[in-house]
Amino acid sequence: MFSMKKALVVVAFGFAPLFAICQNAVGESNIAQAVRNVGSMQTGFIRLRGATTVGSRVTPFEYDCYFDQTISASGNLQLLVRIDDFQNNIFVNQLVADGKDLWKYDFTNRHYMVQDYTRNQATPPVDTLFQKMSGLSDQYSDMVVLLLRQSFASSGSDYHNWLGGTQATGSADDIIYQALNQSLEFILVGTDPDIYLSSVTSQKSDRLNNYNIYTTWTLDLPTPNFTIDPTLFRFKIPVGSIPISVPN
Repeated sequence: MFSMKKALVVVAFGFAPLFAICQNAVGESNIAQAVRNVGSMQTGFIRLRGATTVGSRVTPFEYDCYFDQTISASGNLQLLVRIDDFQNNIFVNQLVADGKDLWKYDFTNRHYMVQDYTRNQATPPVDTLFQKMSGLSDQYSDMVVLLLRQSFASSGSDYHNWLGGTQATGSADDIIYQALNQSLEFILVGTDPDIYLSSVTSQKSDRLNNYNIYTTWTLDLPTPNFTIDPTLFRFKIPVGSIPISVPN
């Protein structure tokens, strides 16, 4: 079991006390270590769940991600991934990376597309996979892909601030980044080097056509040694489905 600690985070721009700057550096260093630890997991389950509110209308969304990493016969990282996309509680899209091909299935239109991400020998397959997944993801599922990319890139774990250009101060295990209309809060558990991401929470506000738009989501991070059914990564084309071209 990991111990949970939380502390108040003070977000500041411009001048900041030396202590706050040091705390910020420790916090970001701990996030980087937690991201590296995601990359050390053989299997995992990630869930991003949230809702967008426009006026009085609330639309929930959810993305369930399963991953399993192995080493291929050629010595490259082989990452199997599946992301199930639910919009307003309806299963609408699915992404499946089976070790060779990336499949996307649209349940509403019964369309599917497929891309081979192992064909380019000049680029490690896992890096090609993340590039192609980003091209097929929306703004929220892309946060899941971002975490995977920073955790499993062929060059090694490489955390970068998810709200580029912002800074946070505060404790080493409760870190907040604050932009003009969005905040991100990272909650960590454990002690170095066994630090793990517990959750990431976003709150964002916009305005469109005289409507206030509020979007909140929480990304719950994987449990080590999560048991996954290997058949989750085997995509079978449903009868009657229509193949479509991959967007350029």
